[in-house]
Amino acid sequence: MSNTPPTSPTHTAPLSEPVQTITPAQPDSTSATSEPLTYTYRQSILTKPWTFTLTNDAMSFQEEGRPAVLVAYSQIKQVKPKFDPTRVQRNRHVFDVHLNNGRTYKIASMTYKGINDFEDQAEQYTLFIKAFHERLANANTTVTYRKGISGLGYVASVGMLVFLFLLLIVAIGFMVTGTFNMIILAKFVLLLFFIPTLIRYLKKNKPSTYDPHNLPQDMLPMVDNFKWGD
Repeated sequence: MSNTPPTSPTHTAPLSEPVQTITPAQPDSTSATSEPLTYTYRQSILTKPWTFTLTNDAMSFQEEGRPAVLVAYSQIKQVKPKFDPTRVQRNRHVFDVHLNNGRTYKIASMTYKGINDFEDQAEQYTLFIKAFHERLANANTTVTYRKGISGLGYVASVGMLVFLFLLLIVAIGFMVTGTFNMIILAKFVLLLFFIPTLIRYLKKNKPSTYDPHNLPQDMLPMVDNFKWGD
């Protein structure tokens, strides 16, 4: 009986069968991926916060307290940013994402905080919109990119601007002749407020298409609210 201790069983390849060496696969340095990017806002007192998250091939939408909905970039047929101010949200921009199934997701640059209180998230919104265009353009080449309002809406807004200018001329006429009262003065002040706002609205919302790799500056909000120039 041999006193040699037992050894573990081994497999020896036949002489006619070459021994293969398996090398672990190395990561492809050319297939870099981007980190997920998230943007959250609340539209109004009637809604809960909405969170949008971007990955390389999809966008997810989640309302607070509900499961997330995954939207592949291939399901998107059109995107449409526009300037959409309100009385208390003068720097508000919105971005509509239209899907093939007819559904639309709206992303706004300002978030509801309280009654007549909206926080401007221009910086976060701009970063998110730029990243969205980059990932969408890389994943789906059939998307239509349109900015501004409809052609009919633009014509109607131009007509409103002309009408306001006529009212301003009439108000100035009353002031020059001295036949004005406090009501006319109040209307004059309102006109001085609305006309510049409407001019900016028309300038930023002129309907057109655009290149997703070269976003027009007028479709993005101003980060500094104290600078009203574009």
